[in-house]
Amino acid sequence: MIVAKDIKKYYENGLIKALNGISFEIQSGEIVAIMGPSGCGKSTLLNIIGALDLPTEGEITINGKNLLQYRPFHTFRSSMIGFIFQFHHLIPSLTLLENVEIPLYTQKLNKAERRKRAS
Repeated sequence: MIVAKDIKKYYENGLIKALNGISFEIQSGEIVAIMGPSGCGKSTLLNIIGALDLPTEGEITINGKNLLQYRPFHTFRSSMIGFIFQFHHLIPSLTLLENVEIPLYTQKLNKAERRKRAS
């Protein structure tokens, strides 16, 4: 489960408000779309959820644990969350599922467990 509480992200010493009080809860297995016009903060929000950036204010919890407790963040990203970026670099000879499984190889999981997590 991912819970966001009053997430704010400001740039340029507070002059630019990318996110201003975003709160939500996403249950495990739930599929969510984040939609909006260019520049409305979608990428900023995803970067914060994925620990690529930190909020100016507010709190993200994942499975009941504050995001800041998941350090080092690169370990968190490889084991807890995944991204396919807008300008992705998928391997064309693999299926989408196989591409999603690639980071799981570093965890030495068997094929069945990789499939389960990637699905």
